[in-house]
Amino acid sequence: MFIALATIVNALAVAWAARRLAGAPVGWGRAFVVSLLAGWLISPVFGFVAQAGQLPGLAVPATVTDPDKVGIFLVAALLGAWMLAGEVAVLAVLEVFIPTGTFPDMLTWVRDLPAQLRRNRRLSSILLIIARHGLGGMVRRRPGHRDLPHAAIAAQVRDALIDGGVTFIKLGQTLATRADLLPPAYVAELSQLHSEVPAEPWETVHAALTAELGRPVEEVFASVDQAALAAASVAQVHAATLPDGTEVVLKIQRPGARRDALADLDIIIRLADQMERMTSWGKRIGARELAAGFAASLREELDYGIEVANMDAIARTSAGSVSVPRVWRHLCTPRLIVMERVAGQPLSRAHEQLATLTGQQRSDLAGQLFDSVLRQMITGGVFHADLHPGNIVLTRASTGDASEPGADRPAGPASRPGEPENPAYRMTLLDFGSVGRLGRASRDSIGLLLAAFERQDDIAAADALIELLGRPEGLDDRMFERDLGLTMLRAGGSARLFTDLLELVLSRGFTVPPQVAAAFRAMATLEGSLRSLDPHFDLVDAARSRAGSLMAELLSPGQLRTRLEGQLATVIPGLLRLPRRIDRIAGDLQSGELTINVRSMADGNDRAFVTAALREAGNALLACALAIAGVILMIGQGGPALVGIISVHSFLGATLLLFGFVLGARLLVAEFSGRQALPRRGAMSP
Repeated sequence: MFIALATIVNALAVAWAARRLAGAPVGWGRAFVVSLLAGWLISPVFGFVAQAGQLPGLAVPATVTDPDKVGIFLVAALLGAWMLAGEVAVLAVLEVFIPTGTFPDMLTWVRDLPAQLRRNRRLSSILLIIARHGLGGMVRRRPGHRDLPHAAIAAQVRDALIDGGVTFIKLGQTLATRADLLPPAYVAELSQLHSEVPAEPWETVHAALTAELGRPVEEVFASVDQAALAAASVAQVHAATLPDGTEVVLKIQRPGARRDALADLDIIIRLADQMERMTSWGKRIGARELAAGFAASLREELDYGIEVANMDAIARTSAGSVSVPRVWRHLCTPRLIVMERVAGQPLSRAHEQLATLTGQQRSDLAGQLFDSVLRQMITGGVFHADLHPGNIVLTRASTGDASEPGADRPAGPASRPGEPENPAYRMTLLDFGSVGRLGRASRDSIGLLLAAFERQDDIAAADALIELLGRPEGLDDRMFERDLGLTMLRAGGSARLFTDLLELVLSRGFTVPPQVAAAFRAMATLEGSLRSLDPHFDLVDAARSRAGSLMAELLSPGQLRTRLEGQLATVIPGLLRLPRRIDRIAGDLQSGELTINVRSMADGNDRAFVTAALREAGNALLACALAIAGVILMIGQGGPALVGIISVHSFLGATLLLFGFVLGARLLVAEFSGRQALPRRGAMSP
């Protein structure tokens, strides 16, 4: 036991020394194993030295004098140092072929073993589902295969996603919105995915509500219906009543939904990485980036605090006949939303109510819905990205006009010109888990693009698209402007314009950011809801007519003044110093004393790069010099004897060679261990 413990302690000490000599954070596991093996191999040699025995080429007399003891000690120390140098060399070779981090360290591996076993079981079941549906070729390399498999198996892809469960169904629903990446057959099949599931038992829901509220449900609500109004894969909805009699609905996340979804996200990201590495179609559509975007979106959807913030942002730009449910924020948590209960029918089932309206009333409702979404995109920057007819509730205006006590809702802008003051019906938007966000520059570009559509100005539209998406390499401006003009004329009054626009920019080499694609997709989805309200609604004509007035509002004197004031606030300090600087330059110019100093190394990154490069070059030269000097001393003849046939010159040569060897090994380890020895040139300032 003592020998084993001493061996382990010695190996740890030697591993620590080897890591220090290597000059890079190589793994403790490999350093310990290499040290253990090196100690086992070198121990016989140390035994011989300790017993003053016979080393190869070294004759130690029976009577050992003090100088001989010193010599033996120095030789033993040199052997130990070379052992460490050998370990550094082995670690350097391992870093070349198996870099540190390729495999988890022992402690991490043991800690993560249960989760890894669960992940492997889940991954095995997913691979079995893929194989059962005949989709194995989609996730492995196929020579000569350059695109997605034939559209005939799109239905098999849909069925496999259904068998995969909730997270994979949501992945399919997300992919169904990427007509810019997937063939039409896949989009059509994946659009049929639905995730309705049986409701959780009331006992489970009651426990989840109690946990989220932090107190008994009966203290917060006068009543809660045990039967769910709706049940989806992640959450289910129950009707409830507040103590003051206000009717509300509770959107409660299913227990374990977040855990299961996040576990499957890890599988999806791994599969996407494999498909991008092993298939040409996976690389073409950017499978890894798609999976990362989906993961971020699903994590956001699982946090109801973000959904409530989305509702607030959209409510601020909603007005007239379009509204957002009121929310009781003090009762909301990351897994619970308490909002007003909207009495009405979704557009998908509101045929009888719509039949009672005149054609003008239906046209007004459609126009107000479109105007609200357009304002969400261009004015607010946060827009509802999934406004299909099921997410828009049609309710009589009288039911939503009164303000319920205790309700907490941001006030939207007042009715705008052209909106009826007392509409017969109102529209309430639902389900804010899927939203898009646009920055100020993107919003301005989209507004300018729609304004160019209004004027049928293909040059202005091309400029707006280039500003929005960035200029691809080798773009022919004239050809692009001509094709864009033909696209605008060919689309007529349907949302096909946005689909054709996506196809055009992709064919010209543009890269469409996900949020911009979401804006175009939202317009295409919205068309179905607009046509439900008014079968004759011309979406493109509405975009043309409303974009001009909307941009006029954004470019009004008041808005321009506000934006200019913000810009001026950042440049005023420099403007105040400008006259004094101009006067100084003019005085120096008049007196002939004007000088210009150019400092090529003014930037800290430049200095760091050059310093690091010179340091590594110096270390490499020093390592070569030490090695050469050591070899010359070792092969040279003569010199006083140290012990036996080993001369002082040979000993010094071996020592210098050791230093050169270790220094060279450090450089190799630094190069292959993933540590950036030199700053990246791309990070330097121009």
